[in-house]
Amino acid sequence: MALAPITTTLNPTNEGYIIGPTFNTFGSARNTTNPGTAYNITSSTSYQYAIQAISYSLKGQFYFRIHRTFLRFDTSSIDGTVSSATLKVAGVSSNTADVIVVKSDAFNGASNALAGGDFDNLDYSTPYSSEISTWNLNLYNNIALNTDAKVDIENENVFRVALIEHDHDYLDVQPSLAGYDSGVWFQDGTFPIELSVTYTPSGFGGSVNTVDGANIANINTVDLANISSMNTVDFT
Repeated sequence: MALAPITTTLNPTNEGYIIGPTFNTFGSARNTTNPGTAYNITSSTSYQYAIQAISYSLKGQFYFRIHRTFLRFDTSSIDGTVSSATLKVAGVSSNTADVIVVKSDAFNGASNALAGGDFDNLDYSTPYSSEISTWNLNLYNNIALNTDAKVDIENENVFRVALIEHDHDYLDVQPSLAGYDSGVWFQDGTFPIELSVTYTPSGFGGSVNTVDGANIANINTVDLANISSMNTVDFT
């Protein structure tokens, strides 16, 4: 008998944002390997520019800057096939930036802290969501994660994401003379950031010699996933 799906909710082990360096070309602001300024959030904090692409003029010179939000989750407890995953992030103050979630390998500082050098530790070629064109304020934005994200949640003990501005940062399009920003509630008591995962655990819903199937990985060195029956009795 197959095990029933389980839905579990995970909060980030680490969360924060990075303000990128300011440059006079958009390409430099977007692709720089220079460290930004990292903020590790450990108590309730709202930041209206947590996700941003901005262009402004000063004495006739254009300047560009990008802000990115990063989250790290411990997914070691997920043991099975993930059928759905939703990232829940509450917005605050600003919602002029469309948002997208992409793969990241940030949090390389001591004790997994977000570091300034993590600014470019993201993978534009691996989006984890579609574009979020409406950003709710003081409510959850329920972001459905795609197959790439679900596979990584299944296979990795740590799941890391970056939330970035979509229309300019992600698409690599120079912004006009304006700021595009969406705010984020971090570590909030009412709207804590959450990763909701539904998965079917490995194993089966019965037992073998009084041992619960959920605690059995293999039988006579054969992985349980490759066994459909025992002594002609179908597991399903």
